[in-house]
This record gives sequence, C-alpha cells and structure tokens, in this order.
Amino acid sequence: MTYQWQFDGTNIAGATAAVLTLSNLALTCAGSYQCVASNTLGSVLTSVATLAVNRPPLLFDGSASGLQMTDRGLQLRLRGLSGHGLVILYASTNLANWEAIFTNPPVVGSLELLDPATNEPVKF
Repeated sequence: MTYQWQFDGTNIAGATAAVLTLSNLALTCAGSYQCVASNTLGSVLTSVATLAVNRPPLLFDGSASGLQMTDRGLQLRLRGLSGHGLVILYASTNLANWEAIFTNPPVVGSLELLDPATNEPVKF
C-alpha cells in the first residue's frame, strides 16, 4: 500500500504515511484533508476530513504593569500570542474610521506595545 495525503486537493509533500499527524498549526492550515490509498489493484480517495484551527483569544494584560499611561504614551501588553500572523493594533478617533498604528511580525507569548502620546483629543 502507498498513501498520499492532500490538503484542499493538493498533495502534501512528504505526507505518505498511513496516518497524518499535524501539530502547531497556523490558522491557514484549516481546510479539507483526504488521502489517496493505492495498491497494485488501484486507488481510492478517502472521505474529506475538514479541519478547523482555533486560536485562544488574545488577552490584554490589565495589570498595572501591563496597561498604563506613561509620559511616552499608552503602554499595553498582549498575552496569548500563538506565533501565527501579524499583530496589528488599530486606532480610531470616531469609531468609524480605523487606521493601523502598529504592526509586528508573528510573536509567541506576549508583546509590549506603545502608542505614543498624540495631539488627538480622543482615541480608541
């Protein structure tokens, strides 16, 4: 017997064992998985298994050291980062129009953010 695992209809390189084991998945790994099993008599395609990848919610550290206003601006800490995807902080002065004010590459664990003090009377 030979096996070839597929993700969304495309062969997964090196995935040729009878069992597919996946770990530490990015959110982009969510989708349809199936296996082509073959022998000298032919091939069969297994039923589709749909995988959902959930990430724990990001947490703002509400402790005194995790969220504070300093002379440099608003300092805050995010916890629970999984290392998958950019960390982007958006701000708005009217809750309708939002702009990215901070972008960071993927991080595992926690990340300190600083929003410098500005002349805007209100910012969310």
